[in-house]
Amino acid sequence: MTAQALPVAETAFRQAMRAWATGVAVLLVPDDESWVGMTVNAVTSVSLAPPSVLVVVGRGRAVHDALVPPHGQVFTLSVLAGRQGSVADRFSRHAVRRLGMPEADWTVAGHAVVRGAVGWLDCQVAATHDAGDHTIVVAHVKAGGGAGLDGPVPPLLFWAGRYYEGWGLGPRGDPVD
Repeated sequence: MTAQALPVAETAFRQAMRAWATGVAVLLVPDDESWVGMTVNAVTSVSLAPPSVLVVVGRGRAVHDALVPPHGQVFTLSVLAGRQGSVADRFSRHAVRRLGMPEADWTVAGHAVVRGAVGWLDCQVAATHDAGDHTIVVAHVKAGGGAGLDGPVPPLLFWAGRYYEGWGLGPRGDPVD
């Protein structure tokens, strides 16, 4: 493969980043008497001691102000299962999406997570950092679990603008609807 030099522009940047495969999670934040959320794939572990993660949230997203202090202090991350592409789609819209009671499970702390997710983290905001038109949120993980780690439940993956079921993919993979 010959790398093509592209001008540093939004379209070139997007094209390059589409080649990066990621997992898919839903970030949920308490808002009044409900939970609002958004689909995220800019998530990574930061530290084991203390257990910490970072998540990147666009400033234009409705969840941003509910998440970033002084408002938000806690949030959850639900790592979606391979068959939860429709959940990812629902929370990927720019409008605030409220999590209904029938589609939620609850952590010991009483925080909402997406039912059927292969893993979840209950987090407390530790620091925020400005990063262009986004905010990097570093959080300490207070609790977590994984339903899909001991059984045949593949995670949802995102690559080249499409969702894929986690494992058993051939060279082209099978998109998840």
